[in-house]
Amino acid sequence: MGQMEQAAAVCRSFGDGQKVTAAVIRMRRPLREEEAAEAFAVKGRTILRTAVNATGKEDEQANFGHCVVLHLNPQDAEAKTRYRIGKGRGARMGVRRPALEICYLPTGEVMQSTEVIDELADSFQVFRYVVPETGEFLDYQLYVPKMEAGQRCPLVLFMHDLGACSDEKAAPLVQGLGAVTWAEKAHQAKRPCFVLAPCYPRQTANDEYQVTWEVEATVSLVKQLCAEYPIDPARIYGTGQSMGCMMLCEMNLREPELFAGSFLVAGQWDPARMGAVKDQNLWILVSEMDEKAFPIMGACMERVKENGGTVVTGHVDAKAPLEEQNASFRKLSQEKSHIFFTWYEKDSVLPEGAESFPGAFHVNTWVHAYTLEAVQEWLFSCPRCFVSGTLSEQS
Repeated sequence: MGQMEQAAAVCRSFGDGQKVTAAVIRMRRPLREEEAAEAFAVKGRTILRTAVNATGKEDEQANFGHCVVLHLNPQDAEAKTRYRIGKGRGARMGVRRPALEICYLPTGEVMQSTEVIDELADSFQVFRYVVPETGEFLDYQLYVPKMEAGQRCPLVLFMHDLGACSDEKAAPLVQGLGAVTWAEKAHQAKRPCFVLAPCYPRQTANDEYQVTWEVEATVSLVKQLCAEYPIDPARIYGTGQSMGCMMLCEMNLREPELFAGSFLVAGQWDPARMGAVKDQNLWILVSEMDEKAFPIMGACMERVKENGGTVVTGHVDAKAPLEEQNASFRKLSQEKSHIFFTWYEKDSVLPEGAESFPGAFHVNTWVHAYTLEAVQEWLFSCPRCFVSGTLSEQS
């Protein structure tokens, strides 16, 4: 009988997707911290530090216990769970189930992890919405907050990009932070909310400003959830990146009373029609070097202004300290407007030393966007709701 009893791979999402960040091993006998420190190796991975405790929790440190936590470098080539299937615009996203090969060096014993733990992703439930008229269906992930009796909470709808189209139902949760950030403990402690993340297996919006049936199905799904759960219909917030941003633009045009506020990331829509959103609460964030989103969304904002709307503009360096970026956007949010057109400066969204490629500035926008606490605060503080096409103050 070996010394290792069982092992799990621990994952969490980053701006560029889900990664395996730790291995948790339950030993048949307890180990001391100094005994475990140099006793393990994980194939293809770099161990940053080792912890010992009785629970296997990542953030718990003790000097003695049956559980060993190996903190792994998320920058390792083998860390990511998402991968691409195919090339170009027709590519899809795959999600691998990680299995770590762990060696206990004192005995040479080798074990593969059999369990996968992602605390945030695991807190969502997967459901299926069937369109009554057609029988077509839409799978979706839903996070339900902890609530007191009689309490009603907002709902955040997140719609992913084309690159995250997949038959994997977990895809919206592991592609990045757009869905899971709202379910983080810190966010829920301050701003409890439902989080809805539909799974789109195919392209739903294109550069000709056309959308598929999934747009209407998503709107109907939101309305159905409002009837099924204690969701405050006056506090529905929308966000989406790239394709999802384009869907959200169309939803705002078709359903101007649905969203209390929208966070539009790295997308664009038809300038000829976007002037109609002049009364809505919008925060737009793109990269200055995004060859489509920056100029086309800029043209949309010109149409908003031509229609009598007010647009406040601002920009930050994506490589600046996050506290600095948040301070800049908090100051911006105090301006007397409800439409903000903002961008990441020049090539700041790219990782240090990264080579540019077609679309690099586009896809790296949402790597950073959902880390901005200031924009989340703004979204949840949108003070107006739509009633019969006009804006009215919310109590």
